[in-house]
Parts: sequence; structure tokens; C-alpha cells
Amino acid sequence: MLRHFVGPISQGLGIFMVVAAALLLPYVIWQYRRFGRVGPRRALVNSTFVLYLICAWAVVLLPLPDPGSLRHPAPVNLVPFQWWFDMLAAVEAGDGGWRAWLLNPPLLVRVFNVALTVPFGVYLRRWYRRGLVFTTVAGLVLSLAFEFTQVTALWGLYRMPYRQFDVDDLIANTAGASLGWALAPLVVLLPTRHHADDLPVAGPASPARRLTALVVDGVCWALAYLAVLFAVVTLGAQATYDPLVATTLVWALTFCLVFVLVPSLAAGATPGRALVGIAVRDAAGGGEVGWWRLLAREALLLWPLAVVPWLAGWTHDAFPDRLGWTLAAAVLPPAGWLVLLGVVALLRRDRRSLPDLLAGTRVLSG
Repeated sequence: MLRHFVGPISQGLGIFMVVAAALLLPYVIWQYRRFGRVGPRRALVNSTFVLYLICAWAVVLLPLPDPGSLRHPAPVNLVPFQWWFDMLAAVEAGDGGWRAWLLNPPLLVRVFNVALTVPFGVYLRRWYRRGLVFTTVAGLVLSLAFEFTQVTALWGLYRMPYRQFDVDDLIANTAGASLGWALAPLVVLLPTRHHADDLPVAGPASPARRLTALVVDGVCWALAYLAVLFAVVTLGAQATYDPLVATTLVWALTFCLVFVLVPSLAAGATPGRALVGIAVRDAAGGGEVGWWRLLAREALLLWPLAVVPWLAGWTHDAFPDRLGWTLAAAVLPPAGWLVLLGVVALLRRDRRSLPDLLAGTRVLSG
């Protein structure tokens, strides 16, 4: 019977990888904004909890059948504890020995439905610090979501239900969540949540937090560049201009917009820094920084981006058959520079890196 769950769980793992990739940046931003850090314990628990929920849903709903293969809707059982009588009937139909009990399909299904939500109760007690009543009700709600999704044929996606709605599943799932809550103190492999896990971190921002802000700012810069370039091309369709000069001017203009003008008006916070709750401040007094210091800081931070197009173009012309060399010329200078800046920041107690040392600034939590 267990082999029937291998396929759905494998598909659940694949779905989790896609979901994790899509939610990684929003999750990191949320963690930095709320706690000032991405705690490894919290990330481990949250990610494994999401993985568990996805696999649970996959086991309940997968594999999806071919719509053309459905001939009759799955039955509905509204009689509580009907599984008990089905189990006894299966034992009587067999030889009545121990194998008839251990390999009894109604019993195995019920045990599985209890086991399905035991991790749910464990997570709710050990990390989310919920009581027995809340956990029991949450287990019932989760089971109702399973069963209504089945009885509605994936909320109308199929023309008839292909999985059985069973009130005994509701009872078993709810009991499983309560049992998980009771067993939670024994599950030492899952971290428990401490008071320190909820305390925000103040002071200098970590290099990883600044890198997250830089990624968001890079996206904003690219979007602003494309929007302004589209406007220039549209409005100047009848004009004569040098495309290289126009794109360079738009590139510089949008750079100043995102990294100089916006933080000048927002107390040192670019869009990315505002999202993760940090800002560039004066290193001495913690006050606001003038636009010229912001310009100097960001120019030193992002200077490889001005060199990469020329370097990659030269590499491509010199070695037209070496695509890997061209990619290396485009990727290694900015990546190496960011690594160097991160190392310098990690070696300093105040977490100031080369751009901050030059401009007399520091990046602080908001």
C-alpha cells in the first residue's frame, strides 16, 4: 500500500522546489523586515512545514486521473466509524489470522489518515506554540479542506469526484493532529521556538541583508530603464539620435533615480532598502546623507556594471568561439567585487564596507 504514496510524495517534492524558488525572495524580505535577520532555525521549520503541507495535499489529491476515464463519482460516507465495520467484515472474509489484521485495508487507511496529520500537530505545538484546542480545530479545518476539495472534484475542475468523501477521514485527521500535539515533546529533531527567535536585530545591517536590498534595487533599476527607454523610443520615433548615446543616458538617468534621488528623498532608503528595513546614514552622527555622498557610495558599489558591457564585448570580439569566456567576463567582475565587499564588511565590527568607508556612511536597520 505504501508504494501508492511514493509517486504523489515525489511530485510533492517537485512542487515544493518550484514554490520554494518562487517564495524565496519574498520570504527573505519579510524576515529581514520583521526580525532583521533570516534565522536558520526559523527558515528550517517554515520550509519543512511548507514541504509537509504540500506533500500532504499531494498524497490526498494525486495522481490526477484522466477526465475521460471517470465513469462514476466516488462514493460518499457520512456514517461515523463505518471503517470499523468494514474492517471486521474484511477480517471475516479472510482467514481471521494476524495477517488479516495487519494487511486489513480499512484499518491501514485509517492508520494512514491519523499519521497524515500527526506532523501538523507537532509543528503547531513545538514551533508555533499553539494549544491543544487550537491544534484540534486546525486539524479539523485542514481535514475539511481535504475532503471538500475531493467531494467538489477539485472545486469543479473535474465533472465528478474521483476521491471519496469520508467522515471517518475527518475524525482520523483531527485525531492525528491532536495526537501530534501530545507527542510533540518527544520529537527532538524539530527545533523548539525560543523567545530570542522573535527579537528583532538592531544595529549594522548584515552583508546578506544589503545584498537582498541590492537585488530588489537592481530589479527596480531594470524596470525603470526599460520604461524610460520605451518612452524615449516612442516619443522620439521621428527624431534622429545615436542609440548608444541614448541608451547610455537612460542608463545613467535611471541609476541616479533609483540610487540617488529616491534615497535623498527617503532618508537614505532605496526601494530595496525600504523593503528590508535598512537605510544609508551618516557614519558619525547617524543623520541623513547628502546626494553627492550617496552618488559616490553607489558609484563605487556598482562600478563593475559600467565596465562589464565593454569587457564582455571585447572578449567576444577577441574570442568569438569561446562563449564561456564572454559569460565569465560578464559575470565574474561584479560577482567578485560583491564578494570582496562582503568579506570586508564581515571582517569589520561595524559592518562597513569600502563604499561606506569612502563616503563616510553606514547601513543601519530602520
